[in-house]
Amino acid sequence: MSRKIQTLTIQKESSNWTDAYSALSELREDIERCSAYQNGILYESDEVERTVELNIETQTITEVKTWSTDTYNSHRSLVGDYEASIQSELEGIGWYIADSTIDG
Repeated sequence: MSRKIQTLTIQKESSNWTDAYSALSELREDIERCSAYQNGILYESDEVERTVELNIETQTITEVKTWSTDTYNSHRSLVGDYEASIQSELEGIGWYIADSTIDG
C-alpha cells in the first residue's frame, strides 16, 4: 500500500502549553474561527496514524501523520481551496505552521 507521511511543525507566539493536546485544541479552535473554515476540513480518520510531541522549551509541536495515499488525496481535495486563506489568518494571530509531506 502506498502511503504519505506528513510532518507538521507548529508554534504560536507567546504560547505556554504544557502538553501537545492543549496546543492542538487551541489550534483547532482558532481554525474554526477562520472566515474560510468549512465543516469537515479538520479531517480525522481512523486510517491515519498520528504521533504528536511538544517540546516544552521551544513550544514547538511536531505532529506526524501517516496516511494511505487515497485518504491523503481525499483530504487534500477537501482542504485545497481553503488552506492558504486559513493559514494566512492563523499567521495573523501568531501561529506558524510548516507542512512537509513525503511518500513513504
